[in-house]
Amino acid sequence: MTKKELTSVYYIKKEIKMWEEQLELIESKAEGKAMQITGLPFTPGAGSSDPMADLAIKAVSVRELIEVKKKKLNQQQDRIISWIISIDDTVIRQIMLYRHVRCYSWNTVAQKIGITADSARKQHDRYLQQSQKENK
Repeated sequence: MTKKELTSVYYIKKEIKMWEEQLELIESKAEGKAMQITGLPFTPGAGSSDPMADLAIKAVSVRELIEVKKKKLNQQQDRIISWIISIDDTVIRQIMLYRHVRCYSWNTVAQKIGITADSARKQHDRYLQQSQKENK
């Protein structure tokens, strides 16, 4: 397992959060549009004939994208957990789970295990370097 593969969970989670925020913006726009009465007649060619429908379509697209990303996240977490289970050292297993599945900071990882953050990070890095050498 490479460091890039391990950190992918963190970035997928951040992307899901980003799209969820985008969905909230779309939904709040839709609520604003529903209550917005301008009193002006519709002008052909000035945009969509149904802005509410456009927002609903955008919302559905973003919801679908979020579901795809969540499936990808679950698949990647399953791959990482399978790899973690194969690690012989209990401390390394804990470090890897807390850091790459739960996406905890080094300080939180260290607190959970009862070591220093620097020690957790160094053990993590040494293990990855060693496993990369063994896989070559």
